[in-house]
Amino acid sequence: AAVLVLIALVAAATLAFSRVAGPRGNAFYSGYLLLTGGLSGVVLTGDLFNLFVFLEIVGLTTYALIASDRSGASAYASLKYLVLGTVGASLYLVGVGYVYLATGSLNMLDLQTRILEEASYTDPLIQAGFAFIVAGFALKIALFPVHTWQPDAYQRAPDSVTTFVAALVSTAGAYALIRVTYTVFTVEFLAANEAITTVLLVVSGVSILAGSVLAAMQSDLKRMFAYSSVAQFGMIAAAVGLANEWALLGGIVHLLGHGLLKFGLFLAAGLLALGYGARRVEDLASLARRAPYTAGSLAVLGLALVGIPPSIGFLGKWYIAFGAVQESGLGGGAVGIGIAAVIFVSTLFTLAYVARLIEQLYFAGVGLDDGHGHDEGAVDGTHGDAHDRDVVADGGQDAGGDLDAGDD
Repeated sequence: AAVLVLIALVAAATLAFSRVAGPRGNAFYSGYLLLTGGLSGVVLTGDLFNLFVFLEIVGLTTYALIASDRSGASAYASLKYLVLGTVGASLYLVGVGYVYLATGSLNMLDLQTRILEEASYTDPLIQAGFAFIVAGFALKIALFPVHTWQPDAYQRAPDSVTTFVAALVSTAGAYALIRVTYTVFTVEFLAANEAITTVLLVVSGVSILAGSVLAAMQSDLKRMFAYSSVAQFGMIAAAVGLANEWALLGGIVHLLGHGLLKFGLFLAAGLLALGYGARRVEDLASLARRAPYTAGSLAVLGLALVGIPPSIGFLGKWYIAFGAVQESGLGGGAVGIGIAAVIFVSTLFTLAYVARLIEQLYFAGVGLDDGHGHDEGAVDGTHGDAHDRDVVADGGQDAGGDLDAGDD
């Protein structure tokens, strides 16, 4: 219910933003409505195959929306996402097929009992089914190292599309992973298959660390937040693998909090790009003086992403780390301590790149008079050069549409 409310709120707010920033037209609104319906279906369905259908609706409409500004860069990003997304959906479907062969059912609640009655938690078909399903979801939610579609997709899509997709698409995939794991396979399955959960935890830990490091290396705002999502969804996947009540609570809180935070961060980045042509960290220099509310929102949301108490980002990380330590103390080995450690290290990297943003917004360029250089002209909308006006006119997209090799 909470995820469904999140989808409704973000969808409504994105529609309002798209009326200002674009794109517009029947093709965009049709894709927007299909994506909203697909996301709602992912949340509401109680059938594994219907979940596949709704995931495909979400995927196909997302591919189209990412390429909706018709630039070469967005078309490339959409094609890359299409290939990897299709592989992820295929892996998920193979897993569902194995589960159906072992149990003869696709209903989630029915499967909860049939897995024990018709097979067992250690049945090779059930184990293979879970492994393929998790691998499919790993591609959908962009865990490292199968995350490569996400930075390009978020960076090259129109700003309103990025806002919608970043807040909800991977969030719905992560929700589906939680639901399938705990409703269909149950916590007893995780306890009986320690090797599978260990692999999931190791991949999640690597994703947390790698996503944070890569985010700290970026200068493009949308790409920075995209890599941040790789780390945040690694934490949610780790909460699933820990099979601990506190960690699962933290995963759910972090899932909802991340959806809200990423919506706000990408919305703020889109507004700054639309109004001031600011797409890179260095473009934010002293923008807090011209756009105090947007800059303030970006700073507050960034600090919540770091996990400053009492933000929702702090609550999610705290419960996941607490559950990891508790599970390690109950005989879970060193993996739980490792997850808590990488969450701490990830928080430091998150603080590093959020501090860069705040420094640029509030302290860079202090002492320059109002007539100084390029930035002031772009900000006040009266003295900017032709390139700045072109950038703002086309919704902030790079007029050349070139892939910036430096962004990687």
